[in-house]
Amino acid sequence: MRRPTVNGMKVGSAVVAALVALPLVAAPALAAFPGRNGRIAFGAAPGDHPPLGWVRTVAPQGTDLQTLAVNTAREQSGPAWSPDGRRLAFVADSTFDYTDGVDAEIYTSDPRGGDLRRLTQTSELELAPAWSPDGRRLAYAVVSALDSADPRSEIWVVNADGTGRRSLSAPGAHDYDPSWSPNGARIAFSSDRSGGREIHTMDPAGGDVRRVTFDSDQDDQPSWSPDGRRLVWASDVETFYGAELWAANADGRSAVRLTRNAFPDREPTYSPDGRWIAFSTQCRAGFCEAHEIWRIRSDGGDPRRLAEGTSPDWQRLP
Repeated sequence: MRRPTVNGMKVGSAVVAALVALPLVAAPALAAFPGRNGRIAFGAAPGDHPPLGWVRTVAPQGTDLQTLAVNTAREQSGPAWSPDGRRLAFVADSTFDYTDGVDAEIYTSDPRGGDLRRLTQTSELELAPAWSPDGRRLAYAVVSALDSADPRSEIWVVNADGTGRRSLSAPGAHDYDPSWSPNGARIAFSSDRSGGREIHTMDPAGGDVRRVTFDSDQDDQPSWSPDGRRLVWASDVETFYGAELWAANADGRSAVRLTRNAFPDREPTYSPDGRWIAFSTQCRAGFCEAHEIWRIRSDGGDPRRLAEGTSPDWQRLP
C-alpha cells in the first residue's frame, strides 16, 4: 500500500512525489539507552502545520506539548534523541524550493532547535538517523536510484560532526531502518536480502549478518530494549490492516504479538526504563487520516494516546 508518508514518517512534498513508486522505505527505528524517561520527540502528522518547525516533543503522560524552533530547513521529521538526551537528529529538506526534486538530509540540533548542524549533503535521500550508544556516530538509510525500476536503500554511518561517511551495505542493497544496540555491538535493520522483508542484525562494520525473523510477511522498523535483550518491530504477519507490533529476544526467539486490533501500528520505540513502548498508529480516532502517538506497556497493556504525530523517540535522562 502506498502512502503519502515514508513508513509513517512525514517528509517534504518533493520527496513524497519522488517516492510514489517506492514501497514503505525507511522510518526511524531506534535504540533506547538505559536511564530515566524524558520527553518523547516526534514528527508532525500529515496535514498538521505547527509553527517554526515540524518536530515536537511531549511529556510521557501526553502533556506539555512543545514545538522545536527550527526554521532554517523545512519539514523536519523522524527525530532521534542522542544517548545523553542533549541533541536531536532529524531529517529535513535542506532548501525552501519545492521544485528542486528529492532532497532529504540529516541534521542535529539541541532540544530547543538551536545549534543546528547539517551532517549530510548529497543528491540522494538520507533517512532514519539512529545514534551509536557513545554518541559519536549515527547510522541512517540512503535511498538512491529513485528514477529506476529498482530503487535501492543502503545503511550508512557518519560521525556526529558529519565526517567519515561510509556504507555498511553491499552496493544495490535493499536495507532499511537501522537501530543501534545499547551496547554498540549490533545494528538491527530490515532487509529483503533473505527474500521477504525481515529483521536482521549486523556488527558495526557491516559484517556478521544474522537473520532475526522468519515469516512470509513484511517485518521492519526494529528497536532495541534498553538492556539490549529484546527487539520490538512492526509486522504485517497475522493482520490484514497494515501492521501490528511484535517483540522477541534479540535472536528472534520467544516472539509475542503486542498489539491486536484493526489499526496499523508502526514505528515502535522503548522508553529508557524499558517499561513502555511508544509507537505511531492510524485509524484509532475513527478515520485513517489521523496519525497519532500512543504508548503501551512493554507487555502490550494499558494503551494511551499521547499526541497527534508520527515517528516517536524517547529521550534518555541520566
